[in-house]
Amino acid sequence: MPPPPGSLREETFLPLEVASAILFTSSVTPRTGHLRQRHAIVSLLAVLLLAIGSASFSASPPGKLPQPNWAFRPVTRPPVPTPKNAAWSTNVIDRFLLAKLEERGLSPAPPAEPRALARRLHFILTGLPPSTEQSDAFVRELSLAHSPTSPLASRAGAKVGKRESEMSVITRAVDSLLGSTHFGERFARHWQDVVRYADTHGTEHDAFLPHAWRYRDWLIRAFNNDLPYDQFVREHIAGDLLEKPRWADGLNQSLLASAWWRLVEFNQTPVDVKGEEVIVVDSQIDAMSKAFLGLTVSCARCHDHKFDPISQRDFHGLYSILASSRTSMRVLDAPEKLHAHDAELAKIKTEIRSALAATWKLQIEQWPTAFASLAPTGGEGRGEGANATFAVELTRWRTAFAAAETNKSPLAPVLKALRSGAAVPAAGSVGQPSRLPELAPTGTVGGRVAAGTATPLPSFADFTTGLDRGWFATGGFARHSRAGDFSLATSGSNILAAIYPSGRFSHLLSDKHAGTLRSPNLTLTNKFVAALVTGDNNARVRLVIENFQGDSLLFTQITPKLTDRSALRWVTLPVRDTWRGRRAYIELTPRDDFPYLGIVRDASKLPTDGRSAAGIAKVILHDGEKPPEPPAWPGELAAALTGSGGKSGRASAQVATLPHPVPLPLGEGTATPPRPGTERVGSNPSRPASRSLPAGEGQGEGERPLSTAFVRTTQRAIEAWAAGRCDDAQANFLNSLLRLGLLENTVTSSPSPPAGERAGVRGQSPPSPRGAPTTSVAPPPHPQSLSPSGGEGGSPAALLTRFREVEARVPIPTRVVAVSDEAPPFETPFFPRGDHAKPGDPVPRQFLAAFGATPYRSAQSGRRELAEDILRNPLTARVMVNRLWQHVFGTGLVASPDNFGQLAEAPSHPELLDWLASEFVAQGWSVKAMLRLMLTSRAFAMSSDSGAAVPAAGAVGQPSRLPEPNVLLGQRQPGRLADSVAGGTPAPLPTTAPPPATAPLRRLDAESIRDAILAASGRLDRTPFGPGVPVTVPPSQRDDYTPADGPVDGRGRRSLYLEVRRNHPAPFLFAFDQPKPAAPAGRREPTNVPAQSLTLLNDPFVREQAGHFATRALAQPGDASARIRWLYATALSRPATNAEVTRAAAFLTQQTTTHGGDPKAWQDLAHAVFNLKEFIYLK
Repeated sequence: MPPPPGSLREETFLPLEVASAILFTSSVTPRTGHLRQRHAIVSLLAVLLLAIGSASFSASPPGKLPQPNWAFRPVTRPPVPTPKNAAWSTNVIDRFLLAKLEERGLSPAPPAEPRALARRLHFILTGLPPSTEQSDAFVRELSLAHSPTSPLASRAGAKVGKRESEMSVITRAVDSLLGSTHFGERFARHWQDVVRYADTHGTEHDAFLPHAWRYRDWLIRAFNNDLPYDQFVREHIAGDLLEKPRWADGLNQSLLASAWWRLVEFNQTPVDVKGEEVIVVDSQIDAMSKAFLGLTVSCARCHDHKFDPISQRDFHGLYSILASSRTSMRVLDAPEKLHAHDAELAKIKTEIRSALAATWKLQIEQWPTAFASLAPTGGEGRGEGANATFAVELTRWRTAFAAAETNKSPLAPVLKALRSGAAVPAAGSVGQPSRLPELAPTGTVGGRVAAGTATPLPSFADFTTGLDRGWFATGGFARHSRAGDFSLATSGSNILAAIYPSGRFSHLLSDKHAGTLRSPNLTLTNKFVAALVTGDNNARVRLVIENFQGDSLLFTQITPKLTDRSALRWVTLPVRDTWRGRRAYIELTPRDDFPYLGIVRDASKLPTDGRSAAGIAKVILHDGEKPPEPPAWPGELAAALTGSGGKSGRASAQVATLPHPVPLPLGEGTATPPRPGTERVGSNPSRPASRSLPAGEGQGEGERPLSTAFVRTTQRAIEAWAAGRCDDAQANFLNSLLRLGLLENTVTSSPSPPAGERAGVRGQSPPSPRGAPTTSVAPPPHPQSLSPSGGEGGSPAALLTRFREVEARVPIPTRVVAVSDEAPPFETPFFPRGDHAKPGDPVPRQFLAAFGATPYRSAQSGRRELAEDILRNPLTARVMVNRLWQHVFGTGLVASPDNFGQLAEAPSHPELLDWLASEFVAQGWSVKAMLRLMLTSRAFAMSSDSGAAVPAAGAVGQPSRLPEPNVLLGQRQPGRLADSVAGGTPAPLPTTAPPPATAPLRRLDAESIRDAILAASGRLDRTPFGPGVPVTVPPSQRDDYTPADGPVDGRGRRSLYLEVRRNHPAPFLFAFDQPKPAAPAGRREPTNVPAQSLTLLNDPFVREQAGHFATRALAQPGDASARIRWLYATALSRPATNAEVTRAAAFLTQQTTTHGGDPKAWQDLAHAVFNLKEFIYLK
């Protein structure tokens, strides 16, 4: 018969089927093969009970979502109750709580002892103990408030006046602590638990997350500045998309907040990249929904939520939003700061261009004579000693010719031909076959067919022609550069680093400039992606598939490093068969803009010079093994070589034929006169250029020397470059001459590095001059080139020095890993049962349907709209107020701060929760105002002593009897469900007089314990902000990926500033329940295990700090008794009792005897004080 309504649905049985299969396949013993029946039956019954309980709890008909619970209802502002004892307090919180206490027949506990209250305030607001002076001052002010002469004591009766006076003292203390830098540190650590903050990505390699600490520092500043929580949420969700971002200290603070999206754990070597994206986005959705909404949305990844009105389509709608954003390294500085020197640098570059062009023109006047002198037809030695300039050029060419046999330069074949004295078709002999057919270029470039090919390759992008629509560019990449633009070497004796064809480059003014260049999304269908790129210092070009960020194993070939900026080269990225059909994009970045660092054992050794270069000209998609090569020489030289009569950019090749020994005149003068019987090219406009051939140097009919065409091509290229109108082939040609050392590019002595120039790595010098072209020739200095004035700014050497001085002032960008909206958004397909291998129909980007959300239509990812939807729903204010209540009182009004759904306990005080949420919004979402309201309530100031027997203070090792949790203050009995909000039956009233309601007694969190130890020892470094300090890794936890070992005391820094490595947590903090940053942990569940006592007894950090604490004690004035009292007051924020002093003195006597009079006995006493329960508990 059909199942009754609300019975088990199909989805309910799936976990049962899977669990059963796992159960019966894993419960066979390897030795006997027999089923371990008892364990199997118990496990199966547990699975059945969970399945039946889940079905009965949801009780929703098939195809329908569960009904929303109280948390989905609009926030109301209930009236404030008037308790019977209204004079007890005027604070709204107190009135709500007192009314509930009176309803249950309970009364509030008396106020806490002043020193205990001071310690409570300090730890809750700063995470640090009060100093002895602070405790004494607080006690003194309270005692004055109790004085009959207090000005407040006469108001409305002595009792009321006294209470008002006490509250004024507490309010001043609260305001002082809220204004402390340490307040932001304390609450930043709370929020780090929620967003699972870490400095690494976890899994096997635990890859390093660069600059994550900047987000931690952002949290500190946000809480210290009381950033309104609605803005806090906006900046987290879409800080990079805000129309008016928030700037402070010259940095985009709104953008910085979006770094939290990258605090994810992921596998760096996945076989299934799409599956890894699903895992990452699922983690992001889980953290976002729990942090801001208190909902477990990721439970709807594979099916509709079993208990809350969240559908699987809701999950996919959020998935579409987050997957539409890309991981990126973002620059936080204002553009005007980073580019303040650009105009001056560009002006100096123009002057250097003119000066170098003048120098080069002087050089090439000597080349024909050098060719003749080196010719194999008896010209060796001709022209030797003519002048110093000629000698230098002769040496250059002799070296270049010798290197041509092994040199991989594109011009190497031409050099061989020049060395052999080859001839080419004479000018005007169009169509005549070349005697050098091996020099004819072949292949295709950018989709155009060159000689010898028939089919063009598909061009995905051509930055030389502007075929780059849809690419996303920042920094230097944002500007398209013309052919002939160049970069200068920023150190060493070289002037130019390279001359480039047209394209996009990050470093043309400074290689400290940031830049990212990313393509639109593409679907991988070809076998290869090839990019014509340049770069150095580990710049990257990579293929990013399904937003995956790793570069290990399977991904090494598609994430190559670029190490030579001297020329553009083809880099091929092979596409694996398993990646075919996947979404991908191409990315080019300098080193420091690459958003994934991989394994970094010691972050302090990362490069800090900020220098790296990257550039690109073309991208093609193809199925062949070898991409085409760019033209090695201009078209006019190619025409001379092939007899094709081709063109170079704008004009046909018109090259005069002259004999070898004659230097070609260039411009208004020449270094050596023409030989008799010849005349200068163009010296007589009425006559065509002519030639005279010395005996033995004839060419075939209609031919002229290759050297003539080569020199004239060089002349034209230099003139075009100097005028800023050269084409790509001319730029490549000049760059090849530079790399061969044939064009002057050095200063006689290397300019001194600019003052303040940084080394490449902390504590190290750069391994080689930055930006130096890679060359196989070591050219000698030119005797005339760099000393005379080469332009209005002086010689190239002087201009280079000035350029480097200005460039040294270019700031290194401040970066953080975040996300960015670049490509058009897309809608992810629906994954039935969470299976991404079986994609269904696309799901539009939108918020949860339970709040009436509609699809987003924006051109961006939708995160901007998502932020507003999160702020408009009733959960956000309730969730944050509940978190603040938990931090103040120990447990939230809703005990599960990350889950306000059906499985959560109902709020202990629903009306109070709603009143606080409405007040939170009314007060401008001010976190400090809400905390002030809570901390100045009398409920907060109540004593935690309910009158139960508690061991004497200082009883080492004796367990304390802690007061039972107080339901009315948000504390719950273990294992007991709270009363339902909707008409639940209250607990029966006690038949005997109940004890008063008390404040909770709680253990300090891990960070506060460690920081309190440092504070007591005097070694606490209170300096705020900065990179994390490596932690000490025990020998038993070391492996191939173990990070560098840090100092035992973490350099005295607060625990907040220790590195958080997912695979290597700080042992001390881990022992005291610091959560692993794998999932949101809005509430830490304190444990009481032997490992904690053993840690306090044996940890090297504790023992070391005990020694420093003892040293401080011995430096105090007075006798042993006075020093003992100082120890107790410093560690416990209260005076020692006489009994404690007596026991401590006896302990000292015993330990002194044991140590033979060594003062180490004081270290033992200090160590014992650290082990007191009172030291790690907060009353």
